[in-house]
Amino acid sequence: MTKSNLTKLAKALDFQNESDYFNYCVESYYNGNFTQSKKLFNNMSRSDKHGLIEYLRVNVGDDAVHNYFVSLF
Repeated sequence: MTKSNLTKLAKALDFQNESDYFNYCVESYYNGNFTQSKKLFNNMSRSDKHGLIEYLRVNVGDDAVHNYFVSLF
């Protein structure tokens, strides 16, 4: 069910998959759009938020980004 929620969020923004949504969260952070990145994060289910944190750890490797999204919990 949570996967379905993230899929719906991704599709609503014309993304092909969940990774695109996660990358959009990261891009929003890098572009200084903290309000937008926070909104994207808050739209996710708790399980999806944990998925984003794991995704960041494995695919992004930037402690500042990781710590920012962890702080939003």
